[in-house]
Amino acid sequence: MKKNNAPINSLKHRANRTFKTTFKRLSYNNLWLKTAFILSAAFFFTACTPKGEEKKGPKTVSSTVAPQRTVAAIVEGDTIFLETVDELAKKELYEVRSEVLFDQVTQTILNKEAKAKGISNEALIANEITAKLQPISEQAIVGYMREGYGFSGKVDPNSKLYRESKEFLENEQFEKAQAAYIKDLVATKTDIRILLKDPVSTETVDLREMVSYSRGNRASPIKVVVVSDYRCESCRKVHEALEPLYAKHEHAVEFYAVLFTESMTFAERASMAAGEQGKFWEMHDLLFKNQDVLNDTMIRGFAVQLGLDMEIFDMDAESDAVVNIIDSNIEMLRSNGIVGVPTIIINDKKVPQGYGVPHIEAILKRMVAKTQ
Repeated sequence: MKKNNAPINSLKHRANRTFKTTFKRLSYNNLWLKTAFILSAAFFFTACTPKGEEKKGPKTVSSTVAPQRTVAAIVEGDTIFLETVDELAKKELYEVRSEVLFDQVTQTILNKEAKAKGISNEALIANEITAKLQPISEQAIVGYMREGYGFSGKVDPNSKLYRESKEFLENEQFEKAQAAYIKDLVATKTDIRILLKDPVSTETVDLREMVSYSRGNRASPIKVVVVSDYRCESCRKVHEALEPLYAKHEHAVEFYAVLFTESMTFAERASMAAGEQGKFWEMHDLLFKNQDVLNDTMIRGFAVQLGLDMEIFDMDAESDAVVNIIDSNIEMLRSNGIVGVPTIIINDKKVPQGYGVPHIEAILKRMVAKTQ
């Protein structure tokens, strides 16, 4: 991936990068919640057909719709594919296995520790965890009642709310202490091997020659590439959903935006031209925010609003260099098997269709933790 911060003519000379990563997923315990999550996540990443196509610009690709797949459901005109559901179901199975495996590993470690000390598991927990807990103060309980339930008034230690709040805080304290104790125990063990594999995507994407703009930490080994189309409604929703992650991980992750469109419009050229004056992301945000009402006049108005030199902007937006960059990027994406939007790539791995923002958040959280 090449960063587009130099003049257009020098873009092809930027250094290459290769990305590597592993994945971690979130888990859901309730069966109905799992079903709802699978369907909502599948809906979230439904392949998008561009709308409001303009005649300007060369036609670059034949379609942004994913290859023929099996339809599992149709929700008010939006399609959920069986392949997406299967991918998510596979992840859910992995999460269930992970939870059960974690419990089994923990129990085995506790069993061995108790046996080494010549006591029961119950005695081990009582001695090493429960006995070391501090009493929950009334101040902490009342604070929790106020924050969690909006409590105000006279405190009654015999009230149901007070007792339930105290019990919650005690359980929370115990769980944290137990987790810390197990973590310390694990650190003393030399032969713990977790062989369960996360069924991550095996699709490797080579983007070393791609030209794109980035935000965040440019020195970070964690690269997130978001492939989208300004006329794609699903892309807009993904863009909006990812915005909090941009801010949250700006010091630890580098985020790229790559355009993939059925037929090039002024919007794509305008964002690249704005980027030449250091305003790609601002234009990028405005184009998505005003997706339903975009036209060339409005887009030029955005350029004025962003304080761009309009003579340079117009020249760059109509230049062959910008058109060639966008075309080249699209052909490179297609050669890597990317034919639908939105698509998210973390390092050199394509995130499976159907992964929602919570999944991506979990992936980034795990990867960032490993770099600290």
